Amino acid sequence: MSTDKPAPQPVELPRNAAKAGYLHALREHLDGTREACISWVEYVPGYRGGLEERGPVWVPEDEVVRMRDVRYDEIDIAIESVAAAVPEVVHAPAPPGWPAVLPPPSVSVGEERLAAWLLDAIPPGYRAHETLVAQPLVLAWMAAEHTRQAIDAHTKGYRSAAVELKQYEEPETIQELLEVYSVELDRLHRLLKEVYAVSRYLINAHS
Repeated sequence: MSTDKPAPQPVELPRNAAKAGYLHALREHLDGTREACISWVEYVPGYRGGLEERGPVWVPEDEVVRMRDVRYDEIDIAIESVAAAVPEVVHAPAPPGWPAVLPPPSVSVGEERLAAWLLDAIPPGYRAHETLVAQPLVLAWMAAEHTRQAIDAHTKGYRSAAVELKQYEEPETIQELLEVYSVELDRLHRLLKEVYAVSRYLINAHS
């Protein structure tokens, strides 16, 4: 008997930033829930970026939309029956720089949650402007701008503190200040990478 697996077939992935991918297999659990094994191609920006294949991973079947005029007969016939408990669905890893406090994009992360995270990256006074709160892409742009400006200001402070304060403060105090600047610069650079990752996700989701 042939053990060849069915050929992957194209599907729509409305909850995935890529919007489309391939269906490899199906499986059904004892409680009747069904999962789909999918893969997709994702664009990674930057000079080392390009098109990268993601998956295959298992997701709930309702996250997959079948295309017209595409035959899925072989995949339907080959559906697996899961007779025992299986581990939780394994989602694709988060892209480089993705905030650790947020679920990866392969999980349905709502834009409201992204907006709330972005609001923490800009001055709190902006929370009073409801129009901005409802525009995650605008918040992402503002967060990047504010973070870049903060990096510039901390860098300038780090470079000038020893010269401008040496006649007023003890060397130990200046060294402590430089250490604070160093820690904050590391945090701000990490934050900027996270903001860029969220921005890329939002741009792909709206394109």
